[in-house]
Formats: sequence, C-alpha cells, structure tokens
Amino acid sequence: MPANLDKLTGSDGPPVVLPGPGDVVLDPVSCLALKGKKYQAATEEVYLSNRGGTILSESFRNFLVLEVCWFNDNKLTRLDNLESCFRIRELYVQNNRLVSLQFLKQFKFLRTFLASNNQIRNLDKQLQLLSKLNFLKKCDLFDNAIADEPDYRLRMIYHAPQVQILDRVGVKLEERQRAEQVVPNMDLAAPSQPVKAVKKAYTFTGMEQDCFRLARTIRNERKRVEEDSMRTQVFKRSDDIELNPQTFQVCRRLRDNQLRWSDPSRIVEHEAKNLTGWEKQWKDLSCDTHLSMQGQIEEKAGKEELNKEDVLELSSKLHQEGLEDAGRMLVPRNVFVGAARKHADWDAKLEALEQDPEATMPAKDVAAYLLTLQWTNLSNEAIDRIVGEHNKLSKLVVKRSTFGTTVEDTKYGEEGDAELLSFLRDKTARLEGLKSKKSEIGLVPKPDATILRKSRSDVFSQSYLRPQRGVDEATGRTVVRIAPSSSMTRICG
Repeated sequence: MPANLDKLTGSDGPPVVLPGPGDVVLDPVSCLALKGKKYQAATEEVYLSNRGGTILSESFRNFLVLEVCWFNDNKLTRLDNLESCFRIRELYVQNNRLVSLQFLKQFKFLRTFLASNNQIRNLDKQLQLLSKLNFLKKCDLFDNAIADEPDYRLRMIYHAPQVQILDRVGVKLEERQRAEQVVPNMDLAAPSQPVKAVKKAYTFTGMEQDCFRLARTIRNERKRVEEDSMRTQVFKRSDDIELNPQTFQVCRRLRDNQLRWSDPSRIVEHEAKNLTGWEKQWKDLSCDTHLSMQGQIEEKAGKEELNKEDVLELSSKLHQEGLEDAGRMLVPRNVFVGAARKHADWDAKLEALEQDPEATMPAKDVAAYLLTLQWTNLSNEAIDRIVGEHNKLSKLVVKRSTFGTTVEDTKYGEEGDAELLSFLRDKTARLEGLKSKKSEIGLVPKPDATILRKSRSDVFSQSYLRPQRGVDEATGRTVVRIAPSSSMTRICG
C-alpha cells in the first residue's frame, strides 16, 4: 500500500504516517543502546544521517525532549511524525528531497535550520513560515529553487530579521538597511495575485473509502500486536549490559566530557582558563569583604550603566590587573572583536552598544557577559607581589598592636585591627592556595594497580566493663557480675 494512503484521519491524536513497501524508515530507537520508552523520553539528540531513509518512524512520538536532529544525506520528501518533538532547536536536513517547509510550523524554538541542496521552491510561501520562527539564528537554503529567485537574500533579511547567519554568511547592517528600503517598494510594484475560485468539497469515492477503512484496520491491528509484544517482552537488567563506545552513540558533548574527565590534570587544565560555577556566583556569607566575581566586577565598574568606552576601560583593567580576591585575569583585552564575541546571544546587545556611542548597558549584564569569556589564573609573580603587600601590612598591624602607635602614646592598636588582620590572613591563604592549585597540572598519573602498595592501619586498644550472668555456689541463685574486658580495633587495615 502506498505511504500516502497510510495517513489516517479521524483519530484523537495527530495523523500517523505508516511506511509503504518500498520505504526506508529512519528509526531513532536504533541510536539508543538501552531500548524502552523511559530512555526514549530522555534522549535529546539523534543522528540518522546518510542512511537512505525516505520516511520517519512513528517512534519519534516517544522522544518528548528531543532538541537536535541529524537527517542530512537521505531521501526524505517530508518530515512527519514529529508533532511531539516541538522542543527541537537544531535541525539538519541537507541533501534531501524536501519541496516545502510546511513542517516548520510546530518548531517554535528552532535556532539552527540547515536545508541546503533540496527541492524547496515558492519563496513567498516559505517566507510566511520562516518569519514566525522568532528564535531562528542560523539558516541555510542555498542550492534550492528559492535561492535562484530575484532578490532572494534581501527578501529573506527583510521578512526574517531574526536570522543572523544566512547561507553561511553573516547578515551585515548595510544589508538590513538596504532590505528595509528596497523590499517594501518591491512588494508594492509586484502584480496582485489572481483570485482563485473556491474549491468544492471533495467527496471520496467508494473505492477510496474502502482504502481508508482498510488502512484504519491495519493500524489498529499493528497497535494491538505492539501492545501484546510489550506485555510479553522480557527485559534485561542494566547490570548485564556492557556499556562501551560501540553500544551507545557518542555525541560531541559526551566526547568533550570524556576527554575532560579522563585525567585529573585535564580537569585542572580546563579550569585554568574557564571559570567554574562556584567561582562566578560563590559568596562567603560569613565575611562581608569577599564578594562573588559578579559582585567584584560590578564594584570595579563603579557605575550602574556603561557605554562602549566604559566597557573597554573595564575589560582593559581586568586584563591588566585582574580580580585579586578570585586570582583571575581576563584573557581578551577588547571584548568587541575577535574570539570574545563567540556567544550569539550577546551579539545583538554588543552590536547596539558598538554602533551607538550614546547607548548604555547595565553593569550587571556586562559583568554576566564578561564571566562567559576566558579567565586565566594570575602569575606566580603577581600573586607573590600581592602576598608580600599583605604580609607587610600584617606586620605593621601586629607591631602597632604590640608596641603602640608612638613611643609617647600608650595606646596599643587601633579600632578594627583584629578584623583587618583576619581579612589579610584569609586573602593570603586564598592566594597561596591558587599557587598550589596551578601546580596540579604537572602531576604525574597514578601508577598501575599491579604495583603493590603497603597498606597503613591504625590500631586502638579499648577497655570496658561487660556484664556476665552466673550461678552463686553458696545459694544456687542466678547472679550478674561485672567483669573487665578489652579489645583491639584496627582502622584502614
């Protein structure tokens, strides 16, 4: 039976497209090592590229939190059975046979859409769909029929202003200005569309009704067989399954985490240029003098609103002096150029701040953006210099509290010396800890487990009184006596 006759209607849920005899089904369950609806509902990314698929499996309805889909290099003409996957944020469908973008209606949170080398046509119709994707940032439609239509790029920029990268080329301000001037006049000059006659309601013939009835029967039978198999299916324990790179799909996040956590020195090396979560927001509640890095940057800015010159001055100061309490120094000096602008979410705000000299940005947002960049540890020389200044001031405080402020004055110490001495001691200890943390990068790995290690144990002797039940020889009665006892306890042995 052809695939288009298997699209059933009249049910409670959305229509289901079943495969035909010659269809190759792309099943997302094949990407999982552990089968079952529990693991399908927790999967966020599927990779089904270069498999010659012509239709999507009905199993996609169980992937409720799916965010990234790879369907490139297949033979898909449409994307069905994705009604439950409305959380998709990245969709890769290059090198297929798609003719329309009608399936984009349900993907309200789509950010990346790559659909080059397809058969998509009718630019006006597709623009109505793309203009409703408010979160779309990157879009590729080259090598399609719509890309050959007149003024394709200007019309795309005008009707979809949220797109920042179109066909692998960033959208510039000059292009946006030109699109605003040209496209509205172009639409006015375009001929009006002819009014189409209203189509009469289509009535199915007897043969078509029989086909739909047969399709409904087949669907119910397949559903019954699937439910019966689920009732009689025997599941294995997860302990019996050996997990290795061949039994589960390796995605980019998993590869990065495996490489980062493979050795302790790699973790320290990663944290040497990337801030951890507690460094960004941690604040000592028992000490008013130590703020989080967010608070330190806002305090260093000295203003609630910053313009471009203030941001450049702040980033340059953080690059040269760093944050003393955190022991960190900002890597990029100019946050408006180079690799510093690698976060797409901040591009629009930075571009507005860069274009308009009078534009301002809250210091809180500037600090949050700076914390997303790379921060390196202060050098040992800078730490030693700061520690020397703290030690010098500490000696002055101790000397003042011991011998008095002057020879004639009998006053020993000043108000707040105890708090100042405690503050300097804490800062010195924190900076010395940063030096020892940097030295962990050069640690050698632990020896193999085949080398015998001498175990260490601590032995403690214990003595106590223990009650004992016995018989009195004189009277024959049962009595309880207290007898001393002792034992030896070994720990870590």
